[in-house]
Amino acid sequence: MLKKKWTNYQPHKIIAMSQTNELQVIDPIETSLVKQSEIGDMLIKLPTYKEMVVNGIDDKLGYKAADEARKEIKKVRVLTSKIAECGRQEAVRIQKAWIAKEKEINSQFEEVEAHLQAETDKVDAEKERIRQEAERVAQERLNARCKELIDCGCAFDGSNYSINELTISMPIIKDMDNERFSAFMVQVKEQYAIILKAEADRKEAERIEAERIATEKKAEEERLQKEREELERQRREFEEQQAKSKAEQERIAAEQKAAQDKIDAENKRIADERAAAERSEAERIAAIAREKELEEARVKAVEDERLRMIEEQKAEEARKMQEAEAAKIEATRQAALAPDKEKLMVLFKSISELTIPECATEEGMKVSTGVQGLLTKVQDYILKNVKSL
Repeated sequence: MLKKKWTNYQPHKIIAMSQTNELQVIDPIETSLVKQSEIGDMLIKLPTYKEMVVNGIDDKLGYKAADEARKEIKKVRVLTSKIAECGRQEAVRIQKAWIAKEKEINSQFEEVEAHLQAETDKVDAEKERIRQEAERVAQERLNARCKELIDCGCAFDGSNYSINELTISMPIIKDMDNERFSAFMVQVKEQYAIILKAEADRKEAERIEAERIATEKKAEEERLQKEREELERQRREFEEQQAKSKAEQERIAAEQKAAQDKIDAENKRIADERAAAERSEAERIAAIAREKELEEARVKAVEDERLRMIEEQKAEEARKMQEAEAAKIEATRQAALAPDKEKLMVLFKSISELTIPECATEEGMKVSTGVQGLLTKVQDYILKNVKSL
């Protein structure tokens, strides 16, 4: 809201001493205009002309008087404009001189300001480089620690690394100093040694079991071979005795058939046992193969997760660098716009300090109120657009 008080600077007015030794404010603009007799006389006549009315189309004398008064006012108004235009030429010359002097002085300020800005920018850039280098070293140390944990058999679930009952989170890994992390890795390696030993014991047990099965299989084959040799010997004896008598042949045939049945039954039993053993061995081997595939899949999943984390970290670092660069560009732009903002805010303040005259007439009050409204809109426009710079 504009305040109605005498705070505005009016360079076109001067102070003079009156004949009564009183200080008086002399307005050279008003003096230049009023000293013209036509203008002074017209200002005196205006109240009278303002009261003139034409009483309908039959009031010919009133119409003629009003038309002549209007033409007289227009003539004096044109004269006023010409005098004012001549007076403005000196104001324009002074304005140009002020602008030239402003540019001359500000160019010196801007040169030193740019130098100082460059000096501070170098320091800021070095600080940023040191910060980024520290982040890079910290990230490389974290990556090396994560790899060491994976190499020692730790599983990663997206947040924590664990082996047996031992667990550690990513933030703790990052914040640990080298001494604490080395102490933790001693525990990890102890657990990994336990796992490796258990795996070695399992493989050794499988090897012993495989040797036992092979030994039993070999013994069984030797026993069957002996039985086959014995049967073959019996068959030869049977053939040698076959020629002695038919009865003996029938007896031997019966014994041979019984023996053959026994052999067939034994062979079937052996074949069934062997098939069962082979099926069991095949199932055991398949189970071992499945377990191996699952272990390989788990190791691959861990490696894929590690690679994904590395890619995410790279992307995050690139995003941070882009954000830092954008922030730096925005800061530079704001710094460049700062002088314009200051000038516009000075204009805003000077408008606030303008004095709106209190007029005695209703028409004057309307003009005064309209001027106040327009100045308020100008202030709103300045505030709205300065914020967007």
